[in-house]
Amino acid sequence: MALTRTEMKQMISKIDDVELQLLKLKAMLVPKSKATKAEIKAIEQGKKEMAKGESISSREFLKKLG
Repeated sequence: MALTRTEMKQMISKIDDVELQLLKLKAMLVPKSKATKAEIKAIEQGKKEMAKGESISSREFLKKLG
């Protein structure tokens, strides 16, 4: 099944949203004492995004997962 350009952009956007939510979840769950430098960086980025209000509700998150 071929995707149109618009459908592809929508899919990429959904994937980006899911990735952002997973990073935010990881930021809440992974203790810094056991995190790698890359994980700490991702956690800090997630915290910055949350501080800007860049989040979605859990219901929206589950809906995006399908």
